[in-house]
Amino acid sequence: MAKFMIDPIYNEEFEDTVKKAKPLMTDTSFCALLLSDAHIEYTGGLAPERPGILRQLSASKALAAELGADCIIFGGDILHGTCSHESAIGYLKEYAELMKDSPVPVYAAHGNHDDNGYHNTNRPPEITHYDPHYCPIEYIVNQQMWTDTLLDPLSMGTIVHADGDPKSTYYYVDFDDKKVRMIFLDAYDYPYVASNGIHIDTASEGFNHVPDHQIHWLCDVVLDLGKEGWNFIVCSHAPLKKFGTYKNSDEIMGIFSAFNNRRIYKNERLGIIKDWTKATASAPLQLFGHTHLTVTKNCAPEKMQLIGVGSAKVSFYPRPISDLLAHGDYDFAEMPERVAGNYTEANIDVVIMDKGKITKIRFGAGIDQQFDVADYMNY
Repeated sequence: MAKFMIDPIYNEEFEDTVKKAKPLMTDTSFCALLLSDAHIEYTGGLAPERPGILRQLSASKALAAELGADCIIFGGDILHGTCSHESAIGYLKEYAELMKDSPVPVYAAHGNHDDNGYHNTNRPPEITHYDPHYCPIEYIVNQQMWTDTLLDPLSMGTIVHADGDPKSTYYYVDFDDKKVRMIFLDAYDYPYVASNGIHIDTASEGFNHVPDHQIHWLCDVVLDLGKEGWNFIVCSHAPLKKFGTYKNSDEIMGIFSAFNNRRIYKNERLGIIKDWTKATASAPLQLFGHTHLTVTKNCAPEKMQLIGVGSAKVSFYPRPISDLLAHGDYDFAEMPERVAGNYTEANIDVVIMDKGKITKIRFGAGIDQQFDVADYMNY
């Protein structure tokens, strides 16, 4: 196996992470490396920001190789979304080029900034802040561009796109030897239409919900009763519950609640009736980014554990966590102090799931955590 280099500033943290994670790796364990929210062309006025992001991406490959991980997951917002169309495609190509020699498949959730839609032109003077109704369509990186440039080149041919949509930004991946299916949802899967010929009719910030065709796909295809004793891991940019979540998160959580609790699911709006009373698979875990905080939430009624990794970029909101969580309800939240140029700039979680336990080991600033979810998992 090729030797993947890490920056010397990470040496001690790398050794410590490997020392803690390797004893947890077994024939039945599933290991994913999770990082998110690089906003790769964004500097926030901090010159060291971008090199630190690139160092973290390189470190994720070295960690995956050393641990024998199953995959690397990026939780969305690779882009910040405010550059030219050509530059946005260039940044995605740069990311893909950096990660193309990964020892394991690399997957990505589609984030609200990844369509490069945070531009405003010709706004009325009374609108002083970003408004999704004034984003020119010429800047947009659409689903096919994002999939062609980033998703498919890094997935090693393992992705199962939606039937009839080979460029879908929602998809699943099966790890047969581990009996694990990873499900990637996209709440920014909206039609790129500019009725006035200039501005798109809606943008990711305004759309912000899992569309109906994905709900049908999730219920009819993905939550497969034939996967006896499997564990399904849900990945999306934003959490399915509470802080920074989707407009129809209750609907999506209702699906997983019915599935995990072995109930009949009914959605009269969409004409869906699914009998999951005899299901033997479970969906015990959701992984996400978006909040720029490290957050966790145990959703006992739905039998799911939610883990949010925070942001790969060092800069953060100049507000106390209590303010940031004013609209959330999490069991744990932190935004540890980070310094560009040493190991604390890193924000990568090694997530290991095995035999009723989910362990999160932080590479970089932050703490390790373990969650006992024996009641939620099949093993």
